[in-house]
Amino acid sequence: VILGSMAGEQEMKWWTSVDRGVMPGSSSSHHLHTLPGLLIAIREMAEHGKKYAAQIIANAKALGQALADEGVTVEAQEFGFTASHQLALNVTNFGNAKDIARSLAEKSNIITNFNMLPWDKDARNPSGLRIGVQEMTRYGMKEAEMGELASLMKAGLEGKSVKDEVTKLRSRFTDVHFS
Repeated sequence: VILGSMAGEQEMKWWTSVDRGVMPGSSSSHHLHTLPGLLIAIREMAEHGKKYAAQIIANAKALGQALADEGVTVEAQEFGFTASHQLALNVTNFGNAKDIARSLAEKSNIITNFNMLPWDKDARNPSGLRIGVQEMTRYGMKEAEMGELASLMKAGLEGKSVKDEVTKLRSRFTDVHFS
């Protein structure tokens, strides 16, 4: 959905660019089947969005601190680790981020993304992992569970298989919250 005012000449120039770039470039239809899900998301966020966002940020900060306490290098510590849902970890001390991301997923059921950090020179050899907390927050995890998760992540970063422990932690959180 693109909303705007076509009040002036400049806005019409922008609209011409949007019109040319969006249809058929990145959108082929308005896909009516997506509207019910969008409606539910809008209604949930209208009612619970502020509390959900605040808990996401609290969880991300708590996970950042807990990982740092475990000896993992979490970027932006001087800024409270994050102001959003995600953290950037420097995993150079544990190996190659691509291999670590795959190992965490396969051995431990912990899903991360390998990511370049600002000083990385080669995208094929990144030193960072990115992890977000929005899903675990949606299922009811709070700051206390971020400590448990940090401990499991540290073990996974060290190459240990903690799949059973991660599955046990996750199994305690099966109900959707903020809905």
